[in-house]
Amino acid sequence: MHIYVVEYDEEDRERVLQIVSSRRSERRIFDNGTSFLAVCAKLPAGIVIIDICLPDLDGLELQRQIKRDCNVSHKVIMVAGDCDISDAVASMREGAIDFLEKPIRRAELLDAVVRAELALCEEQHAAWVSGEHNRVLKGLTDREIDVLKASAQGQSSKEVAHTLGLSVRTVEMHRSNIIKKLGVINFASALVLYASTGTS
Repeated sequence: MHIYVVEYDEEDRERVLQIVSSRRSERRIFDNGTSFLAVCAKLPAGIVIIDICLPDLDGLELQRQIKRDCNVSHKVIMVAGDCDISDAVASMREGAIDFLEKPIRRAELLDAVVRAELALCEEQHAAWVSGEHNRVLKGLTDREIDVLKASAQGQSSKEVAHTLGLSVRTVEMHRSNIIKKLGVINFASALVLYASTGTS
């Protein structure tokens, strides 16, 4: 799972990172919206935690631009120092998973993160079944497909390495590439999607 924190306040940023560190995830931080928008289309699908009051652009506008321009299905959790009902409604209408008020409560943020992760998995699975990810699968190399197939049979990285005559490090590299190419949050999701194709 990938979590992106877009927060200008260092103390609040550290608070968010401390809370989400209990989730198994890769985390990246951005202190403004512009820096996130510059790379968001290249990032794996993930959960974006946004402060509504950013120094360079409004958090709601950032949410809209993510939805319009990123070409990746990021899920948004919005946070705000002063919770304005109209902002909360607008954010939820744009597809936010939740709108949380500062100071952020651990249980509330973790609950929102879990719901965002489930939404990502469901969306990715639906896209795969509809056939979109079958085209992506064709973008994998033969060796990456070999690694995916062996892993789908329940083999560990070490066993896959032995089966294919590769080093464990090379197998892990192929797994990482598969995650990026399929646009999923982790390798387990890649295996679920692969199984959905009915490929043996």
